[in-house]
Amino acid sequence: MNATRSTILTLLITICGLQATLTTTTATAGSGCPNEAFRTGYSANLPDCRAYELVSEPKTQPYFNTFGQFKNIEWGVVRFGEVLSTTASASSLNSGIAYFSTVAPPGSSTDGPFYFSSRGSGGWTTQNLVPPQGTAATLACIPYMIAWSPNMERGVFADGFNSSGSNCAGDEPELVPGEPREHTQNLFGRDLAAHTYQLVNQKGLAIGEPANAIFQGGSSNLGVIAFSEEARAHLDPTKYYVWAGGTVDRLLTVLPNGEATEGEIANAITVSKANADATSPTFTHAVAPDGSRIEFTAGGSLYSRLNPGAPPSTSGECDEAGKACTVQLDSSETAEPGGGGVFAGGSGQDGSVVYFTDANPLTGNSTAVAGEPDLYEYDFNRPEGERLTDLTVDHNAGEHADVLGYVGSNEVGPAGEYVYFVADGVIASNQNSSGALATPGAPNLYVAHKGAISFIATLSPADSCDWENRCMTGRLSSTGRYLGFNSVEEITGFDNLDASTGQPDQEIFLYDAEGGALGCASCGTTGAAPVGPASIGRPEGVFVVDTPLVLYPQRNVSDNGQVFFDTPNPLLPAARNAGDLYTQSNVYEYQGGQLHLLSSGTAESSSFFYDASQDGGDVYLVTVQPLTADASSSEVSIFDAKVGGGFPAPPSSPESCAGEGCSGPQSIALRPPTISSTAVSGQGNLEPPAAASKPATVRSLTGAQKLAKALRSCRVKRNKHKRGVCEAQARKRYGPKLKKSAKTNRRGK
Repeated sequence: MNATRSTILTLLITICGLQATLTTTTATAGSGCPNEAFRTGYSANLPDCRAYELVSEPKTQPYFNTFGQFKNIEWGVVRFGEVLSTTASASSLNSGIAYFSTVAPPGSSTDGPFYFSSRGSGGWTTQNLVPPQGTAATLACIPYMIAWSPNMERGVFADGFNSSGSNCAGDEPELVPGEPREHTQNLFGRDLAAHTYQLVNQKGLAIGEPANAIFQGGSSNLGVIAFSEEARAHLDPTKYYVWAGGTVDRLLTVLPNGEATEGEIANAITVSKANADATSPTFTHAVAPDGSRIEFTAGGSLYSRLNPGAPPSTSGECDEAGKACTVQLDSSETAEPGGGGVFAGGSGQDGSVVYFTDANPLTGNSTAVAGEPDLYEYDFNRPEGERLTDLTVDHNAGEHADVLGYVGSNEVGPAGEYVYFVADGVIASNQNSSGALATPGAPNLYVAHKGAISFIATLSPADSCDWENRCMTGRLSSTGRYLGFNSVEEITGFDNLDASTGQPDQEIFLYDAEGGALGCASCGTTGAAPVGPASIGRPEGVFVVDTPLVLYPQRNVSDNGQVFFDTPNPLLPAARNAGDLYTQSNVYEYQGGQLHLLSSGTAESSSFFYDASQDGGDVYLVTVQPLTADASSSEVSIFDAKVGGGFPAPPSSPESCAGEGCSGPQSIALRPPTISSTAVSGQGNLEPPAAASKPATVRSLTGAQKLAKALRSCRVKRNKHKRGVCEAQARKRYGPKLKKSAKTNRRGK
């Protein structure tokens, strides 16, 4: 790897004090699992018949970013690819994950840094996704994989980007004959199995030399791709195009009358905000999963381009089957003016339902007023003239409840079956499962389902990432039945005051729309006060200068109602290494009122949640601890805690788990979340274990040693302000303590 690039990339990684450790403890085997022969060592106590498998190639260094990991700002582990879904069976081989690594496996033809690991009958293999380059890439010229189909068979490869405008030599040799070369980033559709490429930006700008092609979004199979080309300012403004499986580029921003116009794809990705804004047209479905429509804005109005990759309709109207045409979504059905629509998201595999907010009263019964928007639904499955609906009509007298944001809607099943949003007022009168009612003037979380709106919980303004698509921390299962979200509020009654700061820590909650059950996934069973927050992380991170990346949100919530996360809080007695804000994070699974430990709970190093498959059968975590016999004890590795998983151990396994440290209760049942609309949960939805055994003795550090260790972890931060904040927090926690007065109650109670 280029030495300068390696040094810079290394500085961009925070390992937060991860240290290698060798555990010599034994495990008691479970029973009834078809893969019991493989559930040995650290795997023996995993729930759901899971077993650990080493995913990443030895000697690689998978990248993850822990800046802000233990603050209430929802950052977390970052990786750059999809997760291949799998069925929960021992015979399943359909697993895979794409990620970024700063070190290439031995024998790689290039230094990466993008890789794809897939599961075979004998273990995991890793594929280098960056083709051989004529000249080593530099920090500003890294070629990268930017998008994936859900089955990981196709991807989009970007090559040749340079923010400074000088030539990037890293795009040699040509991947497709005749591709634009100088000063240009090209986009390629890539078949991962066949190792073939198709040039997406085929013609470039017709008015001048080609410019950087920026991926904006694509259909699920990537047969339809939307992209922009950032032209020279003196030539033309940015234009947006559509590529559809080899056809010529089609202009996207076309008005209903057929006139081409300056516009922007909804939730567009630009170089200027590439590393500050996680929004992507792919994940908000501005590009429909089947590629049948793409939403864009122009002149202050919101439009949908139908059949965007096809030749345009000759009449300009949507009266020719299969031809491209444009519909204005925020056109008013009343005498009031239209326009002003802000795209929120799309629903369904065909993207047939589109959601947007608008402060204009577009329908006859709308209660939207200036500065206080409503949430609208545009349903292409309905007849013309009946497609637009105001979902949040306020029937209450008094103050209008304006919509603050859209959380999401189901991706599979009937389009628009579940729609989650937040409004700062009362638009539903039901009690939630904790007995609470919506609070006037506060950000209240709601779900619209089969024509009815139900109140879920009252959130805090500090929880805004749950409903802002720049953060996307409100996560749905693909069916929409389950919603996971963060909050600093005591939604289920758990006292979340931090043991050190006395301020409320963020916790993770799970809502089940079938019955309305609401539970706290991260509140634990030990009764100990939290030492830091637990959070669903935003899909965000920085590693390359000004490179416009699509960062895939982690699947924290599965279709089976599981929530996966990491936290430094000791949520179970088996998490004997937890409780240190900076260095001791563990990975957990919550389902049906029960909490499970997915990391070992014994290591001196942290474990972080990396991702999961749609059904939760694969849960990927990253740690230095060698959870399998073929893993190294000195390198960061990705492991899969896989249902029905496991492979035969090597003949000799000196680093495998053996002894007392592998045993102990790894799962504890919590009180099931209540479903009654009138029941009050009192002191919270969790009960401590009836008789928790005394945890095994773990080697402890002195206060001075802890302070020194924490300060060392702060030094890797390149940003002086972040480094200073980190050091101040370390000294506050581990430095000499002054006498403190008794802790006052929250908010002056």
